[in-house]
Amino acid sequence: MDKWLPNFSRYDIVDAEILRIINDTSPNEHIMRDYLEHTSNNLRGLIDHLVGISRPDTISSHRFQYKQNDNLKLDAFINLNKAGQCQIELSLATLFSLDDLFFRLCTNSDFFSTDFSTDNYSKKLWDGTQCMWLEKGGVLIPHTRYFDYRQQSRLDKVNRSNAYKSVYLSGFYHVVPFGDRARMQLAANMVYIGLLWILLHEEGHYWEGHLHYLQSKFGIKPEINETNQQYTFERDSAIHKVLEWQADRHAAWGVMDVLQQENVLPYPLPDYGQSYGWRLRLILVSLGATVLILQKIQQTYGSQQNYPNARTRIFTVLIQALNRLNKSKSPVWRNISQADRMSALVGSFNDLMVASEILVDPGDLIDLGDGFYDGRLNSRFKQLDFIDEPKEIIQIITSVLFEDQNSPYFSPDIKDKWSRETDEILRFHDQELHGMLKPFRVQTNTQSSDPGSEQPQEYSFFQFIKEQINQAEILIDKKEFTAAEKLLSEALKLSEQERSSPQIASCSNQLAILYLAMGEREKADIYLQKARAIRSAQQDKIQVALTEVNQAEIDRHNGSFATAISRNQNAIRTLLTMETIDARSGLANAYNNLGLCYAAAKEWQLAIEAYEHALSIKEEIQDWNGKAISYNNMYQPLQQLRRYEQIRHNCEQIEALIPKMEQDQHRLDWFIEIGTTYLNLFKDRIAAGRLLEKGAELMDQMGIWKHSSGISRQQVKLSALSCLYVREEEPSNFSQLLDVLYGNERPEEKRRLLERMQEQVDFTGLQQFTAVLANEMPGIEGKQNYLTISDHLHLLANVGIERALDLIPLNAKFQTGVDKIYEGDHRQAVTIFESLLEEGYETALCLMGLGSCRYFDRDYKRAVALLDEALKINPELAEAYYWKGVTLYGQDPELAASCLEKAINLRKSLEPEEIPEQEFVTERTHGAFARMKMEDRGMLLFPTVEETYYWKGSIALSLNENEAAIAALDYAIQLQPNRARYYTARGIAASSLGQYQQAQQDLYLATEQDTHNRDLYVWRAMVFIKADQPHLAFEDYHWAIQLKADAKIFLDRGQTLLGLGYYEDALADFQASQDFPSEDVDPLYWQGIAYALKNDYEEALSVLEQHIRSRGEDYNSVMWLGILHLALGQAEAALAHLQNSLRIKSYAPTHFWTAMAFQFMGKEQSAVEALRLMETQMAEEDPCMQSRLQAKLLLSRGADFEAFQYFELITQEQCGLIALQMEKWYFKVLCDLFPTSAIWPAAQEAFEQSMSRRMERYQRSKQ
Repeated sequence: MDKWLPNFSRYDIVDAEILRIINDTSPNEHIMRDYLEHTSNNLRGLIDHLVGISRPDTISSHRFQYKQNDNLKLDAFINLNKAGQCQIELSLATLFSLDDLFFRLCTNSDFFSTDFSTDNYSKKLWDGTQCMWLEKGGVLIPHTRYFDYRQQSRLDKVNRSNAYKSVYLSGFYHVVPFGDRARMQLAANMVYIGLLWILLHEEGHYWEGHLHYLQSKFGIKPEINETNQQYTFERDSAIHKVLEWQADRHAAWGVMDVLQQENVLPYPLPDYGQSYGWRLRLILVSLGATVLILQKIQQTYGSQQNYPNARTRIFTVLIQALNRLNKSKSPVWRNISQADRMSALVGSFNDLMVASEILVDPGDLIDLGDGFYDGRLNSRFKQLDFIDEPKEIIQIITSVLFEDQNSPYFSPDIKDKWSRETDEILRFHDQELHGMLKPFRVQTNTQSSDPGSEQPQEYSFFQFIKEQINQAEILIDKKEFTAAEKLLSEALKLSEQERSSPQIASCSNQLAILYLAMGEREKADIYLQKARAIRSAQQDKIQVALTEVNQAEIDRHNGSFATAISRNQNAIRTLLTMETIDARSGLANAYNNLGLCYAAAKEWQLAIEAYEHALSIKEEIQDWNGKAISYNNMYQPLQQLRRYEQIRHNCEQIEALIPKMEQDQHRLDWFIEIGTTYLNLFKDRIAAGRLLEKGAELMDQMGIWKHSSGISRQQVKLSALSCLYVREEEPSNFSQLLDVLYGNERPEEKRRLLERMQEQVDFTGLQQFTAVLANEMPGIEGKQNYLTISDHLHLLANVGIERALDLIPLNAKFQTGVDKIYEGDHRQAVTIFESLLEEGYETALCLMGLGSCRYFDRDYKRAVALLDEALKINPELAEAYYWKGVTLYGQDPELAASCLEKAINLRKSLEPEEIPEQEFVTERTHGAFARMKMEDRGMLLFPTVEETYYWKGSIALSLNENEAAIAALDYAIQLQPNRARYYTARGIAASSLGQYQQAQQDLYLATEQDTHNRDLYVWRAMVFIKADQPHLAFEDYHWAIQLKADAKIFLDRGQTLLGLGYYEDALADFQASQDFPSEDVDPLYWQGIAYALKNDYEEALSVLEQHIRSRGEDYNSVMWLGILHLALGQAEAALAHLQNSLRIKSYAPTHFWTAMAFQFMGKEQSAVEALRLMETQMAEEDPCMQSRLQAKLLLSRGADFEAFQYFELITQEQCGLIALQMEKWYFKVLCDLFPTSAIWPAAQEAFEQSMSRRMERYQRSKQ
């Protein structure tokens, strides 16, 4: 004992006090004071000892300060003090609570006794002991805890002697468990491990970067505590769960690293538990039980929603501990067999189940004081959501750890229960928080990942600021100034909070560069002066010189050339004396800017000389983009001096530098810049085309559709193809080719001319050129003409001139097929297109036309295959992407959205006003188009831009991406404000977001434009119902019925009437619905519900039985049969139906009514089991049903006050009117079933009061 801690005497004090009471000797009036003082000393010594063995002394002294407090409120937290040092603080209650649970566990005969590595699981290796009351002769089975988990006030440090005069320990119950010495030593080992895990958990918040991340996020000195962390926003709560999960993982690794040492535990294990397998089990149980203690106190403070649940945390620490063991090279852990590891894991779950039972024992409520015990379990001490029964243990191992679906023990419910939150945490961590935390993590000087081997480095805040600045530089290059400004402003704010002058200066300097690029010279000057003041104070000559270079830029832009030249020369003189990389880079920039100043002053030769100095330094430091900039800057002076050969040489040098550049954006900029120079200055179309084509390919790879200069990807590609394949002189080879191809020459002459031209032109290149050119045409007629030319060039390139000349006249037949599409005769269009393909007219347009027809025939698989073939011929065919997206709408919405985005981007260089409505169709098809309704334009082979955006919005709507849907539909309506279906789709999206007023407005506009579309009135009625304005829905139902009555409309209106309590009117509509036979609608079910709600039980049973005979059994209808029989007092029949319903589907409401049937029959235990099954199933229900069931569950357990709080949630927010009518009726039934209960009548009254407030709101809206 002395080897472990010099002063571990608080147990001796308790031991002596028990013996004193047993022997009835005089009391020690200072017992409490002595106990608490010794405990305080023990905690301090224990912390020092654990810190000493868990890492090198250098880390603890450099990084952490450890404190304790005398608070009887369980707490452990870490924060940053004013000196930037991590401060970890534990309360006395932390040690008390560990003592409490582990002493009671170790005096429980079910704990740490069964050896799961043998086949005889029932054999216990230890028979347990007894606990003594603090009174003579008292004996108690050790299930009652003695530490008070309630919120405790801080101890009175001024008058300590008065604070501890109570006979019993302050903060304790009147029961102190005490067993044999071996078990007390086992408990002491567990306290040791649990406290070690808590300390390493707190340190994990530092090593993982949590403190500095929170500091940057909230702008305050952060603190993370383990019991009562509160957040206002759900996202902050989700973030904190990830932080706790990371710290749990870190601590589990650290504990395994520390305890792999021999003789590190203070006491030996029991005789039968000396093996390494039992040692592992002790560690796993100690870790898991410590988590349970934290979960208990979090429940006490009502903060558990901000921490991972007990299942998630326990499984994390257990699995991470085993993972660490598997990677360890220690002989301690290598000696544990796989069988022993599995035995330890199963045994630890068994022991933790005992711990969770102890923590929720009804004995918790003894002596809690007035107001805490009123005859039922108070919600403050609710069940820890851990393991419900022993059989779950093997299900957890099988379903969660091994995921063995072939095992008879595999349970999807258990897997979901134990994995759901962990999966959510991992997903949030991987997708969002991992990258956000990366800059804040403390770096190590070693490649080892062991927590115990980490060496301190300076906090990576500086690296984070540097990354922000580098990212801003990239954004400035892309001319994304707003995003760059946001990044730099955030970095500057964080630097000012940290009072880090170097970072403030760096951010200010980069902001000045940004504002210079934006042309806001006054703002730039303010930040430059700020940066210069800091650099001067720090005597940083390099940075002062660089700041002067930037200030010279402001002077140059302001026309003060002499001042600008002087500033640059001063900076150059300073930087020439220094040899660092920063100085050399700054010197190159100074020479480059000096050249700009000389050029502005028209000192051309001096400018060239300055640029040449910059070039030599850029070559030295391998700044290839900077070197290209200097070469490019020489363009103006060289042009003024008419040195064109030198300009050409510089362009070639830049072209040679492009492959060396690391950033794609820089390479793209130079492809376009130099390609344009070759074209405009030297008229070198081949060189220009080569570079511009590379630029277009790079834009494809980068997913960029518009360059920062404003030129689109289509325009770059078009310019490249034009340079490569179209001669500049007039008539061009392209126009000559078209004259021949579509001229009036005889076929023989046409073939001869084309064969001669084939030596001069590239048919494939010109095909690509016309395909891209087609997307630049503002009207459909011009676009289709160029697409046709592209197809014919494809034929020339692939089937030969003679065969192509035979096929090209078939274009007239193709146009006939297009006419058939516009007329809606898709079958005839299919016949025409298929015959064209059989004849060899295999073009992109023909394949696309046939693919669109297959879409209308709902042959989606063949449609997609045909459209893919069309895109192989013409990858620029935006319409093919459109039709593919429309076809995939119901099959693969995400791929559909991608296709429509591609279709939009291919036409993105055109502004909306460049697409005139009158050029919507070709002249040839104008007559057919005139016969079409406005709403049928979606059938056109060549859709408009607004139609593409409409489908983009519709697909986003199907993916439940309502904001994106509204954005796309807004644009479609902006382009074409006279389409009813555009407004309908936007109204549906707005309704899904709860924007009912906007939804109603859109649907009004839709009905104004299409007064005879019945579905629009139905949609609007549904919106009125969602908006709690059902009275307005009736008018729309009336108009819909006038246009076309069917079963669904009468059913919908009947349900609305039912929700308002108009049972007779609802029954009439349900009866009317039966006049329209429909496979999809069966009003009998709802008719039965209506009879039930109007208390006509016999008629309700008759109708529901008729429904089941006609449609077959379903779980809901059979459940209602059970409820109705129960309402009639026929419990046996009710139970039979309810159990039959559960065989069809396990459904939480059915479990509830099964419990009520059992309770009515006096089978209390069966009722409790049914309620437990309901509770486990509730999570699968929608929020409305969950709240309704939770309220009834609380009521069944006597917690009426908590249940009543759910009523407001049910009646005001979550549930529709029908659900409220049902709930009202349920309470009536329950009052009839249990007339002697005071709970159900009170609940019925409270619910009806809440419901009346909902109906009052409805009446006000009606007025």
